Amino acid sequence: MGGSRAVSLVFPGVAIASALAFATFASAKEGASARLSERLPLDAPAGQTLTVNWTVTVADQGGGRVPFNALGMFVRLLSRTGAAATTGFASATAHTTGDYVASVAVPTGGIGAVRLGLRGTTDIFFPIANDPFTSATGVRCDVAVLRRSLDQFVGAYNHGDGQRLNTLFSRPSFLWYSSGAPGVRIGADATNRATLIPYFKHRHSRGDRLSSLRFQFNGFDFSRVIGNFQFSVLRRASDFHRGRWLYVVGKGGLDCSQAPVTILGISLGQAH
Repeated sequence: MGGSRAVSLVFPGVAIASALAFATFASAKEGASARLSERLPLDAPAGQTLTVNWTVTVADQGGGRVPFNALGMFVRLLSRTGAAATTGFASATAHTTGDYVASVAVPTGGIGAVRLGLRGTTDIFFPIANDPFTSATGVRCDVAVLRRSLDQFVGAYNHGDGQRLNTLFSRPSFLWYSSGAPGVRIGADATNRATLIPYFKHRHSRGDRLSSLRFQFNGFDFSRVIGNFQFSVLRRASDFHRGRWLYVVGKGGLDCSQAPVTILGISLGQAH
């Protein structure tokens, strides 16, 4: 995410400690923290233009925090479906109070994550104290986390990597892994964590593979600390329909109660 442009200049404002008057990217990355000033309407439809207000502060030498004043500050919204992100820039003026505002369009698919950052040769993204996609314990649960989790799952599934699959699925909070044909796994079997890895290894031996993943992040349930999603894949296996690629839809949930985020459960429908 982000392009390559000239490094943003930092204003030496009166509200910024002299030691931070010319903040480097490194110091900004290490000490800066952002906060959304207003609730982000996560259900806003694609294409709607939002006005996003936020503040950024950095630690000073006395142990307190002072406003961060820079050019090139931006807000970025990630799509729930992995479509192109949208970006809006704050005004190219001094921000001695550390307050920023920018207009940004809701991406295709809706809002799946928010990033607040500083444009430079390499963009910097600040931690957001009140990120609507982050748990009370600081675990991020958004579309980027989902995409990584699903990519890792498909990769491990296709390689028959039982060890990796074992780490990707939650142990304390595992709910189910169910599947229609091929490799039917339903009912009590679907909720049995002990048979999960043997099941994956058996399916791999039958040439069971997944491809062409599409997904949609359906939101972060803050109270239950769960990320909900749905997806579709192409699936084939040597013991089903002569190994032809078939279309499958699925759904599932992420356990975002602790890092690293793991998969609570996945349901794969009947291949057709």
